[in-house]
Amino acid sequence: MSLRALRERLHSIALNLAWTWKPEVRELLQDALPRAWEEASGNPLRALPMVRDEALGAWHQRGGNGAWLQAVERELAGDGSSPEVIYLSMEFGLHETLPIYSGGLGILSGDHLKAASDRGMSLAGVGLLYREGYFRQGVDAEGTQTATHPPIVVSDVPVSPLVDGTGAVQTVRVPIGDRVVHAAIWRVRVGRVDLWLLDTDVEENSPQDRRLTARLYGGDPRYRIEQEVLLGRGSVQLVDSILRVDDPKYHLNEGHCAFAQLERIHRRMGDNFSFEEALTAVRERTVFTTHTPVPAGNESFPADLMEVALAPLQRDLDVSWAKIHRLGAAPGDEAGLFSMTALALRTARSANGVSQLHGEVAREMWAGLWPDLEVEEVPIGAVTNGVHASTWVGPEMRALLEVHGPLSSHACERDYWGRLSEMDEEVIWEAHLEQKRRLCDLVRDRAGVELDADALVVGFARRFATYKRATLVLADLDALFQVLVQGEWPVQLVFAGKAHPADEPGQELIREVVRVSQDPRFRRRVLFLEDYDMILGRGLTQGVDVWLNTPRRPHEASGTSGMKALMNGALNCSVMDGWWDEAFAPDLGWAIEGTSGSSDEEVDLRDHATIIQLLEGEIVPLFADRCSYGVPREWVRRMRAAMMRHGASFSADRMVREYARCYGGIIAPRG
Repeated sequence: MSLRALRERLHSIALNLAWTWKPEVRELLQDALPRAWEEASGNPLRALPMVRDEALGAWHQRGGNGAWLQAVERELAGDGSSPEVIYLSMEFGLHETLPIYSGGLGILSGDHLKAASDRGMSLAGVGLLYREGYFRQGVDAEGTQTATHPPIVVSDVPVSPLVDGTGAVQTVRVPIGDRVVHAAIWRVRVGRVDLWLLDTDVEENSPQDRRLTARLYGGDPRYRIEQEVLLGRGSVQLVDSILRVDDPKYHLNEGHCAFAQLERIHRRMGDNFSFEEALTAVRERTVFTTHTPVPAGNESFPADLMEVALAPLQRDLDVSWAKIHRLGAAPGDEAGLFSMTALALRTARSANGVSQLHGEVAREMWAGLWPDLEVEEVPIGAVTNGVHASTWVGPEMRALLEVHGPLSSHACERDYWGRLSEMDEEVIWEAHLEQKRRLCDLVRDRAGVELDADALVVGFARRFATYKRATLVLADLDALFQVLVQGEWPVQLVFAGKAHPADEPGQELIREVVRVSQDPRFRRRVLFLEDYDMILGRGLTQGVDVWLNTPRRPHEASGTSGMKALMNGALNCSVMDGWWDEAFAPDLGWAIEGTSGSSDEEVDLRDHATIIQLLEGEIVPLFADRCSYGVPREWVRRMRAAMMRHGASFSADRMVREYARCYGGIIAPRG
């Protein structure tokens, strides 16, 4: 084999994001690119060009490496069949090297693809390639958030263009308003499944349209509408005309991608279906997942902007605008807005929330779409979210589990997690401490601040939306001082998270956290870490002792960060909302009621008092109760119990299997 061919084979493996969660793939790349791997900060696409041909050739000649390379290639090879399910999402959080995600929705989408790959499901994702991604966060000395948008370097990210037989990049052509927008097609390999991304930064477009996929969740309503028309219409064109998938099922992940339904109706009408017949056929092959129990979070657009952007599609459908608008009319809306969630609900056979409690909330929110049904009969079910264990469980905890087989193959098996019962508390505690020490290193590198590995470390990391009440624990600084500084054991609070650049109240919460962190009383006891991303998310969920979550109930649809923390042995202290409403038991963590009170202010006061009482009366004493050789044995027993009881239940592996079981006619496993 030539050195050029060897380099191409390694490049193909580096393009497949399986190395981000499969140890056998990552170890192969690290072994082939040892020094360069470190210099490139673990990005094999940057590392490979640094290595000379002679070094690669010598590596390949060493005993067993050729067979190792072949084994990894076989592991990553798909079966070449067309996907049966198309999974649409506005964002995908797969790895920090591909920053096309903002938060929980994108991370969930990425975990869904990885779990589908692990299970061999016949699925492909479609989204947009944001050349400037979501914003990078800076925070100044006053706590003011700044946003920058550094462009990605395509050669450094795991994407490859889809080309035709002549080598030309293939494109879709999407009519939007009074022009046609061209979008190049990029492929991302996610283990054994594909993610296809549309990118308007091509020469055929005007400068304005070239920026249509520049930023995630940027711009004004017109920009957002046009992005979503591109995603919806462009994804169906890609699937039908370029990938040539025959009549797939669609899974819409949130309402952003609901315009795909109108494009699918248009294409059905080309087969001599009426509008109503086409709508019925499309509905029968669609499931919709809603993630937003906050009314303001369910995206709606002014009707006049919609009419302009959708004018070409309306002509193709040959129906009145009033008929289209009726599909997107939200119950009780007097402003004439077009609701993307309403469109998705009306055009899907099955719909679900992302926790059992969220399913209840969603049924009540959208009951007006089914005025003849009682609320409990509204056809919105629930599939509780899960997280991809192989991505989020830290190496030391993972090593304990993988004594009994690879985590990627067994994540949803209760007996697999149950084997932790065979391990001594000291072994589990030492694994946790190693992950905690690595978090200390990350905090030092990121913020130049020393995190105390001996302290009780409480983590709060999520989007700084006001309903998440990031500053609730800071409401009474005198009481907080007694807990963090004057108590029987040192306690540190670590915050991280971004507020949308247009969300001034959310940014004010960041300023408040930073102000408290600069108070001399709380030096090194309250920390804010800027530029929350997947690196920081992994570090925090793998290393903290307690995961704090304080949403205003019932506004947290699920809350997957707490699941990640649990799988790493952190104990949750959370409002009884989202997933924690299902998972809580007194021996696994702590509950904040979140509902008692006649007003939001009264609820906040009671919830804050509960947090302080739990920290002072239960959490800190339990953590401080050490045996003769320094292990908090009862604390570790709770860590182990939480992982054993819920590690499988809240895995993405369980989630994708549940979708296949509950929506078998829509989303089915391969074979």
